[in-house]
Amino acid sequence: MSVIGLAACGKPPVSDPVVPPVDTIPAITDTTAVLDFKVDNTWQCDIDGVTYSGTIDTSFIQVLDTVYNHGDTVVTFTGTAYNKKANIILTFNTRSNSSAQTPVGYIAFDTASLTLLSTANSGNPNNITCPIDSIRPDKIKGRFSGILYSLSPIVKHTVTNGIFSCKYFQGNNEPKKFYWDMYLKPVPGYFNSAVIVSNTLILDGQPYGYPISDDKVQLQIRTGEDVKPGVYKSINGDVGMYYYTPNINRQYVDDSMGDLTVTILSAENGVVKGIFSGSSRETDTIMGGTFSCRIKNYQPVSDSVNQWKFNTKYDWDVYRMYGGNILKAQLLQQGGKYILAIDGNSDYGASKFKLQLSSPVPIATGVYSYPGAMLSNRYIDSFYFKSNEQIINKGDVYIPNGNASRTIITIDKIDAFGVSGTISGGTLGAPEPGLKTGSFTATF
Repeated sequence: MSVIGLAACGKPPVSDPVVPPVDTIPAITDTTAVLDFKVDNTWQCDIDGVTYSGTIDTSFIQVLDTVYNHGDTVVTFTGTAYNKKANIILTFNTRSNSSAQTPVGYIAFDTASLTLLSTANSGNPNNITCPIDSIRPDKIKGRFSGILYSLSPIVKHTVTNGIFSCKYFQGNNEPKKFYWDMYLKPVPGYFNSAVIVSNTLILDGQPYGYPISDDKVQLQIRTGEDVKPGVYKSINGDVGMYYYTPNINRQYVDDSMGDLTVTILSAENGVVKGIFSGSSRETDTIMGGTFSCRIKNYQPVSDSVNQWKFNTKYDWDVYRMYGGNILKAQLLQQGGKYILAIDGNSDYGASKFKLQLSSPVPIATGVYSYPGAMLSNRYIDSFYFKSNEQIINKGDVYIPNGNASRTIITIDKIDAFGVSGTISGGTLGAPEPGLKTGSFTATF
């Protein structure tokens, strides 16, 4: 999915509350308010000469930062490309500079690729201008243009010929939003992206309001490649979440911190809808959570009954969950060793999973480690996951072999019909991530 967002300058202090959308229209002093003009609830722009266009889904006005007596009238609307593969978000105020006719704002755009383009990546949020051509209390029409930068690698991208027109509180209501209460404080917002990577639905978004260029929200649900209704829990290693405001990790959930339950209510025609609630960092409440979004390039595929999964963590925003199908499991004897070999995949076959254990005696229940890591004759010969799949501004995944690894594979059950066990350990930081909750189940 692709995203575009414009936001007003002049951020209030981080401690300011996020104000949910309101239904009252502030008075507009612009002289164009008395003139009538037509709008069609559409948007269009060129990124590096490539044209993107579509319809506007929702739009509303907020009055933000009233605590310090200099409130901004902020216009927000979201839209979707005609081919359903791109999203557009614009948020800007109507008095960003002295002329009140050319708001300057933050913009982020995903050109149907994996790299999120943004003015914030250059450290200068004023690389985008947004002249207002016409405005009335119930509708608006304008343009936008400027420079965006990708984050990794940092490359300049040019935005030209941006136009938009919409009537407030109207649109086609294409889903791409979330909401929850954080200690009884509302957190509404929109999703930049929704993708399935390694059996995990990853929803990336931003809350409405300031500082829109820096706040981040991510919800992860290990759904499998076939997203279907069901209950998913972080304590089982199947849910992760964070809400980050610069220098403050307001909410955080992984498989050992917090307790969050997500219920997927429906997944039809590529659109997933659900609810969530619980706690983050063991004490912070998350109440009344809802979400809906269209999954980018969704291809529902039946999941195998034999599955592998594990989680990794480098830092607060690099907690990831992986999973996939086990294609083959077999017991072998080679070179005087007994071997358990498991091969799997993910990402519709594009990613590969490998686990091989060995012992001088028949493979049995118990702990297996890399040679030298523990005093044992039960060894991990190979354990890795290779993937070229990426999420926004994150690299590919590789869990390497190596004697330095503290990875532990535990076989909990094995017989003539199959094997099951758990995966844990690993070092924190490069070159290996810290391995967290993991498991595998296979039949011979």
